[in-house]
Amino acid sequence: MFEALLLVTFIGFVLSNHGRLGTGNPYQIFFFVWLTVYTGYYLTRDLFIRIDDTFVFVTLVSKYFALFLLIISYLKSAGVSQYNRSANLATIHVNRWIYYPLFFTVMFGAYPTYLKAIELANGNSIFTIIGFMTLRNSITYENRDFGILGYLTPLAIIMAMISGVAYRNKQVLLPYFLLSLGVALFYCYMATGRTFILMLFCFVFMPFFIAKVFSKKSLIITGLVFVSLFLFIAGMTGKGISFDNTASQNIRTFQENIVGYTTAPFVAMSQLFSTFDKPEYGQNSLRFFFAVMQRLGMADVESVQLVKDYVMTPFPTNVYTVYEVYFRDFLYYGYFIPPLFLVLHFWLYRFAVLHGQEWNRG
Repeated sequence: MFEALLLVTFIGFVLSNHGRLGTGNPYQIFFFVWLTVYTGYYLTRDLFIRIDDTFVFVTLVSKYFALFLLIISYLKSAGVSQYNRSANLATIHVNRWIYYPLFFTVMFGAYPTYLKAIELANGNSIFTIIGFMTLRNSITYENRDFGILGYLTPLAIIMAMISGVAYRNKQVLLPYFLLSLGVALFYCYMATGRTFILMLFCFVFMPFFIAKVFSKKSLIITGLVFVSLFLFIAGMTGKGISFDNTASQNIRTFQENIVGYTTAPFVAMSQLFSTFDKPEYGQNSLRFFFAVMQRLGMADVESVQLVKDYVMTPFPTNVYTVYEVYFRDFLYYGYFIPPLFLVLHFWLYRFAVLHGQEWNRG
């Protein structure tokens, strides 16, 4: 049955690469990621515990549903094929009355955020491994956070993206872009998660990807910088590499870490699938609203913990794939929610390709 899952995912990936749907469309990314995960598991399955057959069947049906939505989107997306033009970044004009206040908000907010990070690190320097790990543990396990300053991290990432486009269009000088990018990296570092580095990479890079204005050389260089930053954060968190280990030890543990982050979550999801049988009806997927109601005293409900317990696959992991929150809320039915998001994401992608240059005009 798992071979059928591989085949359906492969067919979806092939179809998603059709020019009518556009380069880098959500279906392409979706099927590529899952084809990579499934292939990785299939090739290394002897290293993992056995996955549940019912879990594979439900996953297969979900992929059939995603493939069905892909075909519908393909048949309905004649507009992309007819015009097939890239977004013209040169026509995007940044509204300076909005850009500069937000730019300086991010700049001046970095220092108080840094002071808060030191407080969360119990007075230790966040540029040491001990201080960085203390900061991460405070955020992850002690339910402490940056408060309202935490909203500056996503804002900094967005401002880096806008500054990149504005610099290319000669609407801002190079120092503004470099400052935006550097400060965004600093915020991502203080957030302690590699996910934020990935977000920054995608946000800054994606507009140029859609507009097809990058070269292969720039793509390789950007990718190497991203991987370097990713490894740096991994070293600071002690995940995959250690500055005290030998090169061979770092290579081995890093390989295990890669497996733990790519394939192990799929196996962990199978374990959750086999043991979890009480739906929580939105407490996970709608956690934000439950947390707000709890904070305002509007409901006597406790929001679920973001950090889950570790399971052995046998590689330890507490990541259960994107399907986890929907499965915890709606059991089997939750597996059909992520494919539905593909339709919305594809519409946004197509609108960005065909009409993106008309957005944010100031």
